[in-house]
Amino acid sequence: MHPNYRLEWSRFQENMTTEFLERQADLVKKYKGAHQFIMHDHPGAFRNDIDERAIAQFIDYPGMNIYHYDQDKSDGLRISLFGSFARSLKPGNYLVPETNAASIGWNSADQLPPYDGQLRLNFYSHIGSGANLISYWHWHSLHTGIEQYWRGILPHDLKPGRIYNEVSRIGNERARVGKELVNLTKRNKVAILYSIDSQNGLIQQRFDNNMEGFVNGPYESGNDSYLKIINRFYKALYDLNIEADFVFPDGKNFEKYDMIIVPPLYIASDKLLQQLNQYVLNGGHLILNFKSGFADENSKIRDQVMPGALSEICGFTYNEFSSLRDRIPLKGDPFQVGDKNFVEQWAEFIVPTTAKTLAAYDHPFFGKYAAITRNEAGKGVVTYFGTVVSLEILKKVLRNSLDELKLIGADQNLPEKLKVKHAFDASGKAVHFYYNFSDNIMEFKYPYKTGKSIIDNTMVEKNGLIQFDPWDVMIIKEE
Repeated sequence: MHPNYRLEWSRFQENMTTEFLERQADLVKKYKGAHQFIMHDHPGAFRNDIDERAIAQFIDYPGMNIYHYDQDKSDGLRISLFGSFARSLKPGNYLVPETNAASIGWNSADQLPPYDGQLRLNFYSHIGSGANLISYWHWHSLHTGIEQYWRGILPHDLKPGRIYNEVSRIGNERARVGKELVNLTKRNKVAILYSIDSQNGLIQQRFDNNMEGFVNGPYESGNDSYLKIINRFYKALYDLNIEADFVFPDGKNFEKYDMIIVPPLYIASDKLLQQLNQYVLNGGHLILNFKSGFADENSKIRDQVMPGALSEICGFTYNEFSSLRDRIPLKGDPFQVGDKNFVEQWAEFIVPTTAKTLAAYDHPFFGKYAAITRNEAGKGVVTYFGTVVSLEILKKVLRNSLDELKLIGADQNLPEKLKVKHAFDASGKAVHFYYNFSDNIMEFKYPYKTGKSIIDNTMVEKNGLIQFDPWDVMIIKEE
C-alpha cells in the first residue's frame, strides 16, 4: 500500500478504537461510584494499532500486562521498560492487571518458573516503577484450553505450594507496608520520545535487514526496527542505572528533562521539529538518531538537504545514505570497546559544518563520512547517531553525555546485577529501591541520606555497608 495512505489508515484504526473506548468510559462514568475507577488493560506497551496515550486521557488508570522471563534471564528490564511507558501515558500511576505467577507459554516447550525470591523481587520492581497494583494471571493453572501451560498461583493439582507461599509472603508484606509505597512519583531527568507515527512509518518503509533485538520477554516483534532501537536505548540506560520517562510528539513537558533521546523520528511535523530546535537552544541535550525529520506528518519525504529543519542544531548536512550489508568498525576504536566496535544496518553520509566528529567509519568508502557527531547550539547540545551502533558503544556515548549533565554518580558504580530505582512518597520523602538480580550475595555502600528499611524496619546510615541475599530487595525511605 502507498506509504502515505498506509499511515493515514493506521491513524484511522487508532482513532476508531479510541472513540469506541471513550464512549464506553463515558457510559461507565454515569453509573460508577466515587470509590470506583476506570482502567483499560493494554496487553503490552508500544502497540502500533492503538493510541495508548490517547486512551489513557479519559480513564483513571492505564493498565499494562507485563510478562517477562524468569530464572537466569530475570533482570527486571521488561518490567521497567513497560512500567516507564505506562507511567508516562498520563500523570500519575498505573496498574498491572496481569503478570507472571509461574511459568508461562502456549505450550510446554519453554517452562521457566521463577526461582525462590524472584516473584517478590519482580513485585517490588513493579512498585519501584510506579505501579499501584500488581495482580497475577492467573489464580490456578488451567486443565483445558490454549493456556494450559500459562500456569497460575496454584499448580494443576490446585494445592498451595511454593508459588502460593511466596505470593502469600508478598501479600503479608503489602498489608504491612503498602500504604508507604502507593502513589509514588518520579523526578527523572531523562526521557525518550516515542512516536507511533514513526513506528508505523518505519514498519512500512523499514531500514533494517533483520536487525538483532534484545529479547527480554515474550512477544518480541521481529519486524519492528523502531522498537528495537527504543529497546536498545532503554537497555543502555537500564544497564547504567539511569531511569527514564517517555514523552510524545505533542511536545508537552520537554522542558522537564535534561536529556531527551529521540529514536528515528521518521514522521515529524514542522512544529515538532521546531520544538526540538527550541529544546536544544534553551539548554537541553538531544540524543538524535538517523532518519529523524526525513518525512513530514503525511509520510511525504521532505525536499530539503537533510536533516532539514534540524540542520542548524545538528551542525551537519547529508543527502545520501546506504544500507549496510555487513557490520563496519569505527576508525580507531574511539570508545575502546574491542570486538563490540561496530555499527550496522544503515549509514548516512554526514558532512559536518559546525559539528565535531566523535566517530567515523573504518571503511575505504564510508570512511570520509562521520558516523557519530556532537554539536553545541544555543545553550544546548545535539549528539547524533547516523547509524545503528552496538550496545557497548551506545553506553559509552550516553555515559559521557550524562556525565556532562552531572547525572553520573554512585548508582552508576554499583555491581552490574544490582539495580536501583528512586521515587518520592506523598510527603515528598525520597524512597530508594535496591534489587539484586543475581544468585550472588551483593554488597554495596549506601550513598544517600540516613533512612529506614521499610520492609524490616531497621535504620540504614549514610555510607553504611549493605549486604543482601540473592534475588532480594531492599527499600529505604529517607528520614
